[in-house]
Amino acid sequence: METTSSVDIAKRYTDDTYATKDEVRRGLNTSLVDPFWNMILNYRSQFSQTLNLPSATTVKYHMVGTPSIIEKLTFTTNKLGKCLSTYIGLDESEKSRVRFKSAQESLSFIGQYYGETLTSDFTSTVINGEASNIQGLSSIKRKVINYYDAYKLIALDRRVVIDTDLVVKLYVNISKKEITDSIYRNFDFQVSNNGIVINPERNGVTYSRIEGMMMDLFTFLLDTKVSAITKASAAYYYINYVKPFPEFNNEIAILLFKAIIGNEEKELVGYQIPFEEFLKHGDTFRGDFKETDRGNDLTYVLMRVNTFASSVIDTYLDICANTKISDLSHEHALKPDENPVETVTSLKEPVLEEKPLNPVKEKVGDVAIPTIESGLEEKDAHKFERYLLEKNPMLKEAQAHFYARHCTIGSYYTIQMYKKAERVVYETARTSMDALTQFGYYRKEQIKNKFVYTPVKLNDEGK
Repeated sequence: METTSSVDIAKRYTDDTYATKDEVRRGLNTSLVDPFWNMILNYRSQFSQTLNLPSATTVKYHMVGTPSIIEKLTFTTNKLGKCLSTYIGLDESEKSRVRFKSAQESLSFIGQYYGETLTSDFTSTVINGEASNIQGLSSIKRKVINYYDAYKLIALDRRVVIDTDLVVKLYVNISKKEITDSIYRNFDFQVSNNGIVINPERNGVTYSRIEGMMMDLFTFLLDTKVSAITKASAAYYYINYVKPFPEFNNEIAILLFKAIIGNEEKELVGYQIPFEEFLKHGDTFRGDFKETDRGNDLTYVLMRVNTFASSVIDTYLDICANTKISDLSHEHALKPDENPVETVTSLKEPVLEEKPLNPVKEKVGDVAIPTIESGLEEKDAHKFERYLLEKNPMLKEAQAHFYARHCTIGSYYTIQMYKKAERVVYETARTSMDALTQFGYYRKEQIKNKFVYTPVKLNDEGK
């Protein structure tokens, strides 16, 4: 019979973090890890679900769905729903600007993946269809233009049919090569074993298996009743596992991921979220891919995707919020004949002719202002409070006071915290926090049965 400590260990290395055997060995600081690892596998097996997706050895993949894991996936799924409702709530002009800014973010990450930092001017010309006429572009910039041609394939329709035709079109647009004698790769990649005979690193499946395995993937995506984030994660892994094309498989995997999320939402949102940021974490994903290869356990990839996706979704929600607050600031700008007080136009300039805000010595987390690196001392919070009131005449003093001291990115604040800090009744605290959300300073989310508010990264103009 399992002891309480053994159950705790199994849960810790499954629910808190979905650990590998090596991670468990390091965490427990023991070389005799097998008894603990078997205990963890036994716990996981109680929540294992077989997926209708076979590996190259025909063994089907599985995922582990403990209550804690399902809760994490549900939280991300709800955030995707928040993306949809936020986008639908924008007017057409705002939607257009959100789409444009999101595309810029996506192209920026693609540029980084290829090894070049792109300017916003260049990404703008790409999106506007003007970049192809520029002379002397680097090969990387040409590849970014090609990627955007493929990107547009999943942006044109509200629902994309994910099949052979789509992945071939994606490859043709990215590679600018016509398909001739074979739809997929017709040769085997050289297997790299890095001098190791045991567990060599897989470099795609044998080319004769590609077509059948790709059909297995399409069938899985069409027929399997699992969440969109699970389907998208499986596709992202599987394309990198099979490697159906001679090149650009990672890019195609990202585009399929976005298309699957978009299909689930039935709205032009999934493709907008800049999941290209995943490409920054290639080494991390490769480790998860190898773990999934080893035991056909897709949970490793799924949990990693879920973590990174949550952060990327926040980026998209911030884009929406920044667009909204920009319009609100413009709408409520003081007219010239109203004798406006002198205001600061940018946080890059001194505030009230005093020294710029300084970070505290003990860093407690990024604050919402991009030019400030960490939490604020009281004197700086007071300066920021005055700045907020100058920039937004609709803001009340108590709201500015609270936000200036509760603006750490990644933190969550509650109505009760506002009530206590500003010494007001609950209803006043609730309406104040909702007003700060409307102005774009916070994003409102629901965790279990209560609402929380998390700061939005403000733009360089400070809104």
